[in-house]
Amino acid sequence: MKAKIVITILVGLLVLLAVAPAIPAGGKAAEKAQGAADKDAKGPPEIETVTFVNIPYWSSPPWYPDECDENADTYRLVMGGIRWADDNPQVACVVYTLGAPTGAFAAVTPAFVTWDGATTAGIYGSISENAVNPPPGIAADETNTISWGTIDGPGGTIAMTSFSFWPHTKELVEFDLIFDKDEDWTTTGFDIQGVATHELGHTLVLDDLRSPRDGALTMHAYTWPGDTWKQTLGSGDIRGIRAIYGE
Repeated sequence: MKAKIVITILVGLLVLLAVAPAIPAGGKAAEKAQGAADKDAKGPPEIETVTFVNIPYWSSPPWYPDECDENADTYRLVMGGIRWADDNPQVACVVYTLGAPTGAFAAVTPAFVTWDGATTAGIYGSISENAVNPPPGIAADETNTISWGTIDGPGGTIAMTSFSFWPHTKELVEFDLIFDKDEDWTTTGFDIQGVATHELGHTLVLDDLRSPRDGALTMHAYTWPGDTWKQTLGSGDIRGIRAIYGE
């Protein structure tokens, strides 16, 4: 009885082996090709967004100004290769000043000029003010905006900036910058022009710096009441923007 069982199993294995070669040799390759086709049919990856949150010092830091070096040549890129698509992008921006401090538009506009002055690429184009309508929010609508709104009330985040890009082409799509209207934006408080210049650096894909030595650079991560260092670019800031857009 046991011998019959063994013979039956062996016969079954032989049948399976006989059938196996009948499976097309290109089956796995065909499956792989179909998978690639299905992936292509879904289209390119979705737009990705990077957000920066600006949480300042509430008084000048202990290393200021002794350790600050405006000639520091440090810079960091958020991600390599991401930029506005054209060599002369002429990026337009709408500054929504509803709820903003008096003179906010005049304080913001030099920030665009500062970055444009460090390269011949012609990054920015039309900068317009809308003092009547509320901002459209931070949806990926291909509109670049600066606005004032409530983020977390006084004593917390002073600004937030996001940029969106296509990951497959690394082309920037838009940016949105929000100032917290509940903070002190007077001459004894936070400097609108300096903060705007820093935040616009993020829209150009420059990352924060944190060493006290880099405290005089526009892209240093922290500001504080009365800090005007960030209005003008230091050596590292200029090196950073030229690394992306050339001289």
